[in-house]
Amino acid sequence: MVLYALKQNFIQFHQYLDYFALTEQKLLPQQFFKAKAYSETQPTLGELEQYLQLLKTDISFEQRLDLTQNYDLWDQVYWFVTQQKYVQTEEERQNFDDQIKSRLHYLHYKTYPPSWTAVQKDEMKQHLPNFEQKYPEIFNVMDVKRVLEKYFS
Repeated sequence: MVLYALKQNFIQFHQYLDYFALTEQKLLPQQFFKAKAYSETQPTLGELEQYLQLLKTDISFEQRLDLTQNYDLWDQVYWFVTQQKYVQTEEERQNFDDQIKSRLHYLHYKTYPPSWTAVQKDEMKQHLPNFEQKYPEIFNVMDVKRVLEKYFS
């Protein structure tokens, strides 16, 4: 019923997730992806985090990374920083590094700052410096440093 309401644009995607949270029901990954396809807007990073908490079964690390495949590069930076704690195997580490290098390769073209929420910004202030040290080829570019310094000041 809730999926039908989303499909007919009677509710927003966040309301779909709120329903499952309020009723303490768990989502199957295919339910989420179907709902995401019916939604006219892309889920926010907060909605993705909420979705991961509502899952009935775990999704693979690769699926976690793929959730933000077509998102803004700054949102992908946030996602990678918050998801690095889930890396468990060497294969996942290699995939994580490859994803970062391929997807964030053009970050230096971003001339505008991120649009993270206040909570996300605080989290990034705490965790981004370590992340920058691991990937200097992405973050030591002058344009990226300048945008981030201005954003965090």
